[in-house]
Amino acid sequence: MFTHWIELLQGRFEALVQRHPILLMVGATVFSILYTGLAVASDTIYYQLSLDPFRTRLDLAPANYFQETLLQPLCAHALGLKTLTAYSLFCMTLVFCGFAAFATLVAWRSHRKTAALFLLILLAHPVRGVLYSFVGMPDAMTFVMTVPFLFLNAPLALGLLALLAATNHAVFLFIIPTLCLLRWAAHEPGFRWPQLIASIAGLALGRWVLHGFLMAYGIELVSRYHCARSLPLVNLVHNNFSQLPMTLFSLHGAVWVALAASLAILWSSTPRYVLLALAAQTSLYGITFFTSDTTRVFTLLAWAPALHAVICANRHVEQSWTPASQGQWQGALLLVGLAGLLLPMYSVWGGFVIPCNSLPFYQSILAHIVAAL
Repeated sequence: MFTHWIELLQGRFEALVQRHPILLMVGATVFSILYTGLAVASDTIYYQLSLDPFRTRLDLAPANYFQETLLQPLCAHALGLKTLTAYSLFCMTLVFCGFAAFATLVAWRSHRKTAALFLLILLAHPVRGVLYSFVGMPDAMTFVMTVPFLFLNAPLALGLLALLAATNHAVFLFIIPTLCLLRWAAHEPGFRWPQLIASIAGLALGRWVLHGFLMAYGIELVSRYHCARSLPLVNLVHNNFSQLPMTLFSLHGAVWVALAASLAILWSSTPRYVLLALAAQTSLYGITFFTSDTTRVFTLLAWAPALHAVICANRHVEQSWTPASQGQWQGALLLVGLAGLLLPMYSVWGGFVIPCNSLPFYQSILAHIVAAL
């Protein structure tokens, strides 16, 4: 009976993809917004920075690490966005561009059904809750600039994107090398040493451009590394372990199931990739350990490496498995996507569970779960 319902669900999904692929993907995105909600970040520091990014802004915060993020506030300033509403709309436009670019690039590499399925998996990932609940943070630009590193092969394009990414957020110092190494280990056609070297060179040049800008305008910074080191060990332990089950689930949500299945599928053909993917996830959490914003930082770092593993597994399934087995695999991915789309989203910050703007019914359930744990 369960198999029958899965097949029926797949049939409806594939029929919609064939007839109205764009409508289906736009509809899923709109539903995710209505279901999860949008919220401007309580800290509007990056909006205020965009109004005047050309001087040291100690008026915004005593520890000036935030001016290390240059690209998103500078773009908003160049566009003349003077109000918080206009700035927030700009950030959400970047997020939607990221979703559209992801679906387009998947369709370019595969076909429409796969693009719709993987967009659903992306919407199921907790990064969606982060992007929707912290509108105005540099996460929007970080997200949209991460997407091309999953798919592009042109060294010049990768180098230029890495240069720009390095001026937006320090997390790209970890995201870009991780994705490049995973793509190299997966033996992706057209991705070899030139692409890796171009990406690393772009990062280095981007950091040089950032520091040149800061020196030119006499902007003094406190590094994020210094801020992380200043956190007491007892705080770090509380942040990471006081809500451990909730914290772990918040990192990948329902996509944990797809990630585990993907690595199991790839083990027989590319064990080196699986070991590297596991090391990447562990290392990225190691970086996250030294922050207070556990869910937000980890999801921005690790959503793309996680989805890359699922994409690689899907490619292996399409090339090696029978049509019937392929259908079962894609049916399982569809269930993961739908479950992740419907599950309540939340973030763990400072060891406390903070619901995203989910339905009040789910917020109540979440409160009871936290209390029980």
